[in-house]
Parts: sequence; C-alpha cells; structure tokens
Amino acid sequence: MDERRNEEIEKRKESAKNFLIENKTLFFYIVLILILFLGAYIRIQNLDYLQGKFPLSIDDPFIFMRYAEIIDEKGELPEIDEFRNAPLGYATGQESTLLANVIVYIKEIVNVFDSDFTVQQAAIIYPVIFFALSLIFFFLFVKRLFDIKIALLASAFLAVLPPFLFRTLSGFSDKEPLGIFFMFSAFYFFVLAIQSKKIKYNLIFGAISGLLTSLMGLTWGGVGFILLAIPSFYLVEILLGKVTKNDLYTFISWLVPYFFIASTLTLRYGGFKGFFAGSFTNSFSFLVLALFLVVMFVHIKKLEDKINLPKNITRLIIAIVFLIILLLAFLGPDFFTDQYKDATNKLLNTGHNRWALTVAENNSPFLTDWLNNFNTIYLLLVYSGSILLFYGLVNALSDKKSKLVLTSAFALFLFFFTISKYSPASSLNGTSGVSRFLYIGSLMFFVLVFGVFYFYTYYKKKDVFEDFKNLDKGYIFIIIFLILNIIAARRFIRLIFTLAPITTVMVSYFLIKTFNFRIKLKNIIFKAVVVGVVLLLIYLTLVSFAQQSYYSAKSTGSGFTPQWQAATQWIREETPEDSVFAHWWDYGYVIQAAGKRATIVDPGNSIVYWNHLIGRHVLTGQNSTEALEFLNAHNATHLLITHEEIGKYGAYAIIGSGIEYDRLSSINIFSNNPSLTQETRNATVFVFEGVSGVDEDIIFNERVLPAGSAFAGFFLPVAEINNQNNSVQMIFSSNPIAVIFYNGQRFDLPLECVYYGGQEYNFNIKDGVKGCLRIIPTIQADGGTNVVGAAIYVSERVRGNLFGQMYLLNKEWDGFKLVYDDNTPLALYQNRLIGPVKIWEVNYPSDIKYKPEYLEKAYPDVRLTIPR
Repeated sequence: MDERRNEEIEKRKESAKNFLIENKTLFFYIVLILILFLGAYIRIQNLDYLQGKFPLSIDDPFIFMRYAEIIDEKGELPEIDEFRNAPLGYATGQESTLLANVIVYIKEIVNVFDSDFTVQQAAIIYPVIFFALSLIFFFLFVKRLFDIKIALLASAFLAVLPPFLFRTLSGFSDKEPLGIFFMFSAFYFFVLAIQSKKIKYNLIFGAISGLLTSLMGLTWGGVGFILLAIPSFYLVEILLGKVTKNDLYTFISWLVPYFFIASTLTLRYGGFKGFFAGSFTNSFSFLVLALFLVVMFVHIKKLEDKINLPKNITRLIIAIVFLIILLLAFLGPDFFTDQYKDATNKLLNTGHNRWALTVAENNSPFLTDWLNNFNTIYLLLVYSGSILLFYGLVNALSDKKSKLVLTSAFALFLFFFTISKYSPASSLNGTSGVSRFLYIGSLMFFVLVFGVFYFYTYYKKKDVFEDFKNLDKGYIFIIIFLILNIIAARRFIRLIFTLAPITTVMVSYFLIKTFNFRIKLKNIIFKAVVVGVVLLLIYLTLVSFAQQSYYSAKSTGSGFTPQWQAATQWIREETPEDSVFAHWWDYGYVIQAAGKRATIVDPGNSIVYWNHLIGRHVLTGQNSTEALEFLNAHNATHLLITHEEIGKYGAYAIIGSGIEYDRLSSINIFSNNPSLTQETRNATVFVFEGVSGVDEDIIFNERVLPAGSAFAGFFLPVAEINNQNNSVQMIFSSNPIAVIFYNGQRFDLPLECVYYGGQEYNFNIKDGVKGCLRIIPTIQADGGTNVVGAAIYVSERVRGNLFGQMYLLNKEWDGFKLVYDDNTPLALYQNRLIGPVKIWEVNYPSDIKYKPEYLEKAYPDVRLTIPR
C-alpha cells in the first residue's frame, strides 16, 4: 500500500515537473502579471490622500487636469488660453495637449462601466495605467534584446525602483508616464525592425516606431533620448561597416513619420522652418541620414583603392566632406556654430541661464545623489552588469585578447566617466579641471582605444576585423542608450527618473548571467554559493526597494494642501471672474485650475523674461510705483505671496537682479539655542545660531566688513516679554548684537531692528547692521510653543523691498490692500517653516504710467540671463 502511494506521489511530481517545463513561458507571463499588479498596488497607496480630485503637486499636473476638463466640457481647447500669460494669452498649440486628450479618453472608457467617474479621477489614475502599459512594452523590449528571464527581472526592478516611483505615482498627472510609455513602445518596434531581415517588416516596424516617437514628441521633451539614440546607433553601424539597405529602409521609415507629425501637428518645434533651428537633437537624425545615403550610394572606387583605409571609413570621410560643403553653401557657418553650442551644452552641461539654475529639477546631480536615489550595492551591480554586457558584445570577436583589451577600456571609461562628478565638496565637482578632464578624457580614451584596435585589426588581423560586422545590433543599441542616460542624469536631477530603466537592464543582465554561470560549475558547494549570493543581492536590492517604495507611496500626499484649497476657494468665490493674479511662477497652474483666474506667469515659463520682471519690479521692487507700473501693464488685479517665497527668495533675487546682481540676497533662519541662553541681572540674553551671508559692505569702527562675510548669530538681551491682555511687547535691556566672522576674527555689531509680535523695534545706531531680525515661534506636534524659538534674518536689501516690507514686516504700501490672510502663523512647525498665504487687491493711483515695455517677451540685454 505504501509502495503504491509512493509511486503515485512520484508520478504526480514528474507530471508537475513536465507541466512546468512545457509551460515555462506561461509561468513567466503569470509572474509578469503579478509584477504589474505589485507595481500598480504600490502606486495607488496614496489614493485616499488625493480624494479623487487633488493632483500630487501644484504645478504641471494642474494644467493637464484643467485642459482635460475643458476638452471634456467643450470638445476642444481654445486656440488661445486667456488664463495664461496675461494679458497676451497662450497659444495652446505650443503645449502638449495629447496628454489632456488621453485623460479624457480614460474618463470616457471608464464611464461605460461607471457614469460617476470624473475627469479629475481619470487624471489621478492615469499615471498608474500608463505605468502598467509602459512596463509591458519595457518587458517586451528587453526580452527581444536578451531573454525572458532578464526581461522579467528587469521589469520587477523597474516596478519597485524608488527613482522611478514618484513620477508614475497616482496623482502625478504629468507628461512622464505617457512619454515613457511611448519611448518603450517605440524602442520595442525599432528593435523588431533592425532585427528583421525582410524589407516589409523593416518598413512596417520602423514606421510604427516613428509614429510612436512622434507621439512622444507631442507629449514630452524626453523624446530627445530616442532622437539621439537611434541616429547614434546608425552612426556606429556606419563606422563598423555593418549598414545595409534594410537598415536604410528602417531609418527612413522611422524618421519620416516623426518629422512630418512633429513639424506639422504642433507648434512646439516651430513648424517646418523652425524644426532645425539651433537644435542638435532634431538635426542630428538628418545629418546621420545624409551620411548614410552618401556612404551607401556614392562610391569613388579609385579613391577608395588609393586610400588604404577600411572602405566604410573612406566613404564616411567622403560623406562628411560632401555634407560640410553642402551645408556651408545652403545654411552658412552659423548652422555649425548653433549645432556645436547645442551639442556641447547637452554633453558638458553648459549654457544654463539664471532661471534654469534656480529650478530644483534642473539642478545638476552628483554621483552622491545617484547613491542616495539608488544604493551603493545596486550601482555596483549596474557597473558590473554594464561591463559584462559590453563583454557580451565583443564576444563576437574571435580573438580573446581583443575582447579583454576592449572590455578593460570600456570599464575604465565607465568608471571615470561617472566618478568625474562625485560630489560638490570634492575636487571631482563636475566643473574643476580634473572633473572635465576625466569626463571628456575618459570618453576620448575609449574612442581612441577602440579606434586604434579597429585599425590594427584591419591592417594586421583581417579575420578579427571581419568579426566586427558580427557585433550584435541590440547590444550596440542598449550600450548607446546607457551612455546617453548617464550623460542626461549627470546633467539634470529630474532625469535620474529616465536613468532608472536602463540600470535595471544592467543589473538583471549581471544577476541572470551570474546565476546561469552555476551550470558550468561542477562542485555543488560552489553552485550553492553562486545561488546564495544572487539571492542575497536580490534581497538587498529588489526586496529592499519594494519595501521602500511601498512606504514612500503610502505617505505621499498632495501638494494641494488645505491651505491652498482654502486660498483658491476664496479666489474662486470672492474675486471677479476677469481678475488677473500676480505671484511667483510656481503657483500659476493651481490658481488657473483651482482658482479659475488668469495669471501673468506659470510653471510653463513660456516667457522667462517676465519672471525677471516680476522678481525685479514686484517681489524685490524698491517702491510701490515700480511694482504698480509692471502690474498695470499686465492688468493685474491681485498679488499673492506665500511663505514659500522665503525659501525661494535666493532664486527670484538672482533672476530679478540686474547685470551687477543688485538684488542678490537670501533669507535664512536662525535657531534659539537654549543651552547658550544667559541670565544677567536685568535681562535674559537669547542666542540665535545660524549662517547668513552679508549682502553689503558693513562699516564698523572705521573697519570694512565686506559683502561675502557671514553672520553666525544674534544676541537678544530681553528684559521682559509681555503677551497679556492682547498686548504683545518685547522690552530690551540693551542693543541687540549681530555676530560676524571675517578672516578668522569675530565682530559683535549692533543690530538696528528686531520685529516681534507685529511690532518693529528700531534702535538708533550709527554703524552696524541695518537689517532686521524677525522673531518667530517654534511649535511642536504636541502643541508646545516657544515664542522666541527661532528668527528670520531680513537683510538690509530685503528689508526695503516689497516682499520684506509687505509680507515679512507687515507694512502697508500705496496701491495694495490686504484682502486675504489665512492667519497661519509664520513659525517653525516641527522644524518646517509655515506661514500665511496673503492676497492684496491692487488699486492703481492716477499717476501710474502704462509701460508697454513690460509686455516684451525677450530680454533686452542677454547679460541679464548669464549666471554669476
């Protein structure tokens, strides 16, 4: 009886084993579905916070939600959006309106099953939908290049990788989720095209890839990744002598749909005439196509026989010379200058203007930022996988020494290329001579080694030279895409998001290849060690990332806080419909969408010069006439300022400065250190610690303390604080003191002004510090409050301008009437600065002039854009 039972169990085991073997692919696809559900489940953890109507942030998601609402209600967008760039309006053809239409389509599809489903809900759930669609095409793309195991593991990593999370989270109704979907799908069909040997499939799949590329171009500026990756791939193929007519058909069938749609169906690229103007990204494809055509069809046999070079190199040289002559004749030398500037800007991160440098997502990251976004183990796996993948590429070469030499050169290049911008505090800060040398030098070194080896094999090892034609197209393409992503993520911190997918490919390639290596091992212990190491690495990365992303998603709420909800409700209900709001550009979309009112500037920043004008003449304006003249030109009826401007002050002071940076300053917070508080006979001396730069030269005791010195703290000798009977008063026993360090010396200088409890206390000083220290409370979660817990230093420059006077020191200015104040105290709440949203109604005195120059779109002097 036991024997029969054992035989039955063994049969079932064998049957199950055979089923798994026969249906292995089905099993993998079931796992893919589970990965999709896991990724989507993580991304909806914050839905409760959004309440079906609040986007994740108050900038771009609001514009696409508003446009979707207009399309849903009226069927289309107006040609001019009167809510933007008041009073000129904004041509909606310049914006990416495809996303708004997609949101409406989602709403209409769901309405078939649920008639109560709204546009707002569609906008909130859209990122999760397109995350899932993107992951499917990402899986297919990687599977086509490698195998299903690598594709599956890479998809699992991408589903949980923290840098890929936020921009695909519920409520992030911005361009990236849709754009990344088009990118992966375009890449998938492009790989299908280049791997096909039949012309009809080259044409069909190439055209589909081109269509998807154009849709990405209508959606997101990240289309540059495709526009650089595909031509770069063909340029490398030309250099290696690998191109065929099939490749030409694929290239043309990809390029034509993109060019036609991008130049005719949107104004973003300036139409047909503006398509190439100064943009290396757009013109690069056509330059490579021109080289491709000459290489394929212009053969000067006598010259090729005379020059002892590989035929493909000779033809490429002829093509380059021919193209230069042609472009000089028709476009002139300026074309080359513009293309060079744009290309070096993309490679070297040059050409930034003041505005770009103040936008957080345009910050240039360091390797330490990559480590913070990923982790050390993961990045080491990325590096290892990249080297192993390159070795897999050159494995087609028959000479073992050749493989090792080229792989070693690539490993050195990749190491120095990435470490060249390690941290801002190190000598490898991205701008030093050493950093630039390593960055450009490592790339030149690799190109030189590869080139020398290529020509060496041509002259000395013909058999190895012929092997170059066998290098895998897919491997070449993915390595080019890797390098482009490293350059991009080194340039802008927001592009770490686009770096994430390619890193998962490198890591998965390494882990799967390492796991497969166990098969070659005969010793069972060694096999177990390999399996154990791979599983441990997966646990330390994949499992850790999944946990991190889950808890991060679960705690991520909307930036459209109750404070903003109340403010926009008041705007919507208490101001005339034709009102025009002035404010710093960050808040334009939320006021347009939630407040239903027009604004002068917004996060689209289509007229950057107006940011300079608002920064200069309004927020850092020196008098009410100056501010009112600008506001009058734009028909502004209201001015809105929030506490967020305190942290952003340095940004708009830079943007609003003249050529000599006359508005430059910052606003810093100093903390009261109780351990340093001194009790004297007639006072309590509070000590506030912090750091703030000195804006202007300070003369004290005939000694000049120059701008650039640093405030280290302040001493406040307070005899009494009276907060009783609705009276708030601070009585001082002597003059407050500002402490400055310069050249290693400490200087105690009298401070002219302290602001506390709605009152300004001025001290009669001859020499000293002319700024003002505003005392603010610190509030803990349990309600505990220290009324003198912190202080904001308002420098002399800030103290005299509109923001300092009207917001920080609560002064009244002619022409401005405070009509809304949510009464949030300006305070530190759990070490986070909070404060009120304030709105002033603008009333123009009869002597305020109309200045049409404030409606100009271009800077009158380019020096106003140049960073210091």
